[in-house]
Amino acid sequence: MENFNTLWLRKVAANIAKYSELEIMSEVDKYSTPLEQTRELIRLLKLNFSNEEIHDILTESACFYSRGDLEPFAKLYKETKDLELVHHKLQEKFEKDIVDYKSLSDSELQYIKDHNWGVAGKLDGNTILATKIPAEFHEYFKSNNSQEKQSLYCHCPRIKESIKNGEAIPYEYCYCGGGYYRDIWKTITQSEVKIEIIQSILKGDEVCQFKIYIDK
Repeated sequence: MENFNTLWLRKVAANIAKYSELEIMSEVDKYSTPLEQTRELIRLLKLNFSNEEIHDILTESACFYSRGDLEPFAKLYKETKDLELVHHKLQEKFEKDIVDYKSLSDSELQYIKDHNWGVAGKLDGNTILATKIPAEFHEYFKSNNSQEKQSLYCHCPRIKESIKNGEAIPYEYCYCGGGYYRDIWKTITQSEVKIEIIQSILKGDEVCQFKIYIDK
């Protein structure tokens, strides 16, 4: 089976091909590690594409929420056009699922809710402020080492070790992480959705946070 990095690069290549015939990936393939490949990829994207194109290429290369699990929310939105209701239902599902998935106590769940972490985020009109929870939740809060905490926080298996070692990665890479949220709301609303990176651990922030703009 092909590894995660190879599959991700293949997805990126397919998305680049939607915008250009440039042979960017042949240059990326000259590098041997995911970190080096990521740096070169971002450099070449910034050199050859607009910010909007970079946004689309990387968000469309993300790991996505299960489409099957999103079907009830998409159906509900189609029937009601009530974004607040659908957001509330998605938050309910997130809270139920995350308690089991991360083995959370009541106080840990409350911490997540108080900070608006997780899939649903905080809704304000037709925008959502979404903050990722730590990937390795319990280990993250036990660690007192800032670099280790960033690695434990990050959800991307391609670059977690690089973050732990303090190796620089362009923050634009986080558009890929933001694509997780973009796809959720595109699937639910069948509308155009854009992502803005508000905070990123790759910029030295404590969390990765995205603003989601839904064109209702």
